[in-house]
Amino acid sequence: MGTRIMREGTDRVYGAAQKWVDAVLCADSSLFTPGHEVWAPDCLGELRARYLDNPDRSQRDFMAKLQDQLAGSPPAVYQLLAEALFFHHLITSTQNPARKWNRIEMVLQWSPTPVPIPDSLGLALSPGLVHPGQYFHRKRPFQVGFIIEFVEQWKNLRSAQQEHLLGDPWAFKAFNMGIQPVSRMLREEPSSYRAQREALNHLTFPDTFEAIVSVAHKQLIAKAFSKRVPTPAQDLDRLLQQIRPEVETLYGAGDHLFYQPAVRDEWDPNYQASGWRALVDAARPYHAALDLEIHQLSPKRETGRRLSQARQAVLAGADKWAELVVQGCHDTHWVEHEAREFWQWLEADPQTALNALRSLWTADPVSPAERVQAFLGLLPPSVLGGPGRRTALASILLMGLDAEQYPPYRWTLMERAYDRTGYDGPEEGASGANHYDCMLQFLDRFIQVAYQQNLPLASRLEAQSLVWLVENPPPPPKPGVNELAEELLCEPSWLH
Repeated sequence: MGTRIMREGTDRVYGAAQKWVDAVLCADSSLFTPGHEVWAPDCLGELRARYLDNPDRSQRDFMAKLQDQLAGSPPAVYQLLAEALFFHHLITSTQNPARKWNRIEMVLQWSPTPVPIPDSLGLALSPGLVHPGQYFHRKRPFQVGFIIEFVEQWKNLRSAQQEHLLGDPWAFKAFNMGIQPVSRMLREEPSSYRAQREALNHLTFPDTFEAIVSVAHKQLIAKAFSKRVPTPAQDLDRLLQQIRPEVETLYGAGDHLFYQPAVRDEWDPNYQASGWRALVDAARPYHAALDLEIHQLSPKRETGRRLSQARQAVLAGADKWAELVVQGCHDTHWVEHEAREFWQWLEADPQTALNALRSLWTADPVSPAERVQAFLGLLPPSVLGGPGRRTALASILLMGLDAEQYPPYRWTLMERAYDRTGYDGPEEGASGANHYDCMLQFLDRFIQVAYQQNLPLASRLEAQSLVWLVENPPPPPKPGVNELAEELLCEPSWLH
């Protein structure tokens, strides 16, 4: 079947990528307003000065930082960044298309003279091509930044050189992989944009380069199958070209060949296809029958929103911080039912409680596991008792940082999910922080496997919600009730 992803809708993605190549690499034009010079050297230079050479290292949301960095820019600079963000989003299949659209639209609306996203291009934001991994999303500023850096250096080439590179995929790859960023932001984290380099190769030459943005995955595939190739190429992508027909002979030609379960088993030492397939199969009817947005995701996002307000009060030392924390956890029935000791602790030892919350919600660049460990280290052993309940409380509060990335944790839920899939859970006696980190890794794996089986999940929050429904199934429908959604989650019991 070749290196293109061929499932329904991907022709829109590849079509949009080709329009980007034509408008940006073959001219100084624009995706959204063809014929207008947007990707021109002077505009690229101003965007580099405002964005790439002026990095914001705060822990604020990417979009909030971006708005400040672009403040006062000419309209073309806003549009250029929005079009770069559009191209960045084309490759990923694990984000809701509406969210992609909204993020791009937000940048355009900051402009004094905003332009619309053409409907035909908006449709190309779905279905995406690959699951690029959480690192790709966490490092979005760098991925988008590399697109800008790439095009700016591309514009320094003579027309004849550009034509040659667009006619020779291997010469194009050599130019792409040989770029040494000059911008301050990218120089500081040289490995943070590697996936975008790989995505650029595939989107520009989809019939040459595999739809794989992880270099580590490419290396594992090469290690597993190169022995079947008489004279293995030294270049990794050329070697994958040699390997593909050998694998197709063994397993048949399939869409996204190297991620087919039987093939994945060959090269990924951590892949356990049968158990994971069972989880995806069990999750699929819930994903199809339920309005997850209404019954699962919205209540959790609302909790995250309230706790985000509580977080701001805690970090600022506002007078009513404790009240906001309690209100933030309202309607997460588990907290109200089992964690009364925590509220009593807030009243009895407010300074220690404030320090504990600040360690969990700090603006410093600290990993989720380190946040949980610091919080639990300040939470007295008498509060909540068992490690599972204490870790669950920490996970609820951590939703105030980002509910999409840090969903709630439940010991029994995850133990059943680990058993179902054969996943190696935490070792006996592991810390609560280790338990929480293990859950996040599990959800990332679930997202990846689900995508391979044509069940795209947009976030860890959606993955956690489906795992919860599988491992804590609802009662059978009442007689005469045909829709599963009417029986399920009539109240926000997602933490029971």
